[in-house]
Amino acid sequence: MVKIVMTREGWVEFLVRSMAVPVMAPWGGICFRRLGSGKVGKHLLGKQMTKTVVESLGLKTKEDCRLLREEIKRRISA
Repeated sequence: MVKIVMTREGWVEFLVRSMAVPVMAPWGGICFRRLGSGKVGKHLLGKQMTKTVVESLGLKTKEDCRLLREEIKRRISA
């Protein structure tokens, strides 16, 4: 398996292009929701990709998710 290595800026740009935002799931894990579709899922980006993005961006809390979500939405609407 190949591990993808990207900077924070690279991952954020990837999420902007994918229109995917992080949310804290009811079970306590972090998953991604595609803006506009309402589709939420632990595997929206794929199981390994989700894990890689969460670890690379240091997402751990609901607040971490909220801050990144706001940044992604700002960039999409710009």
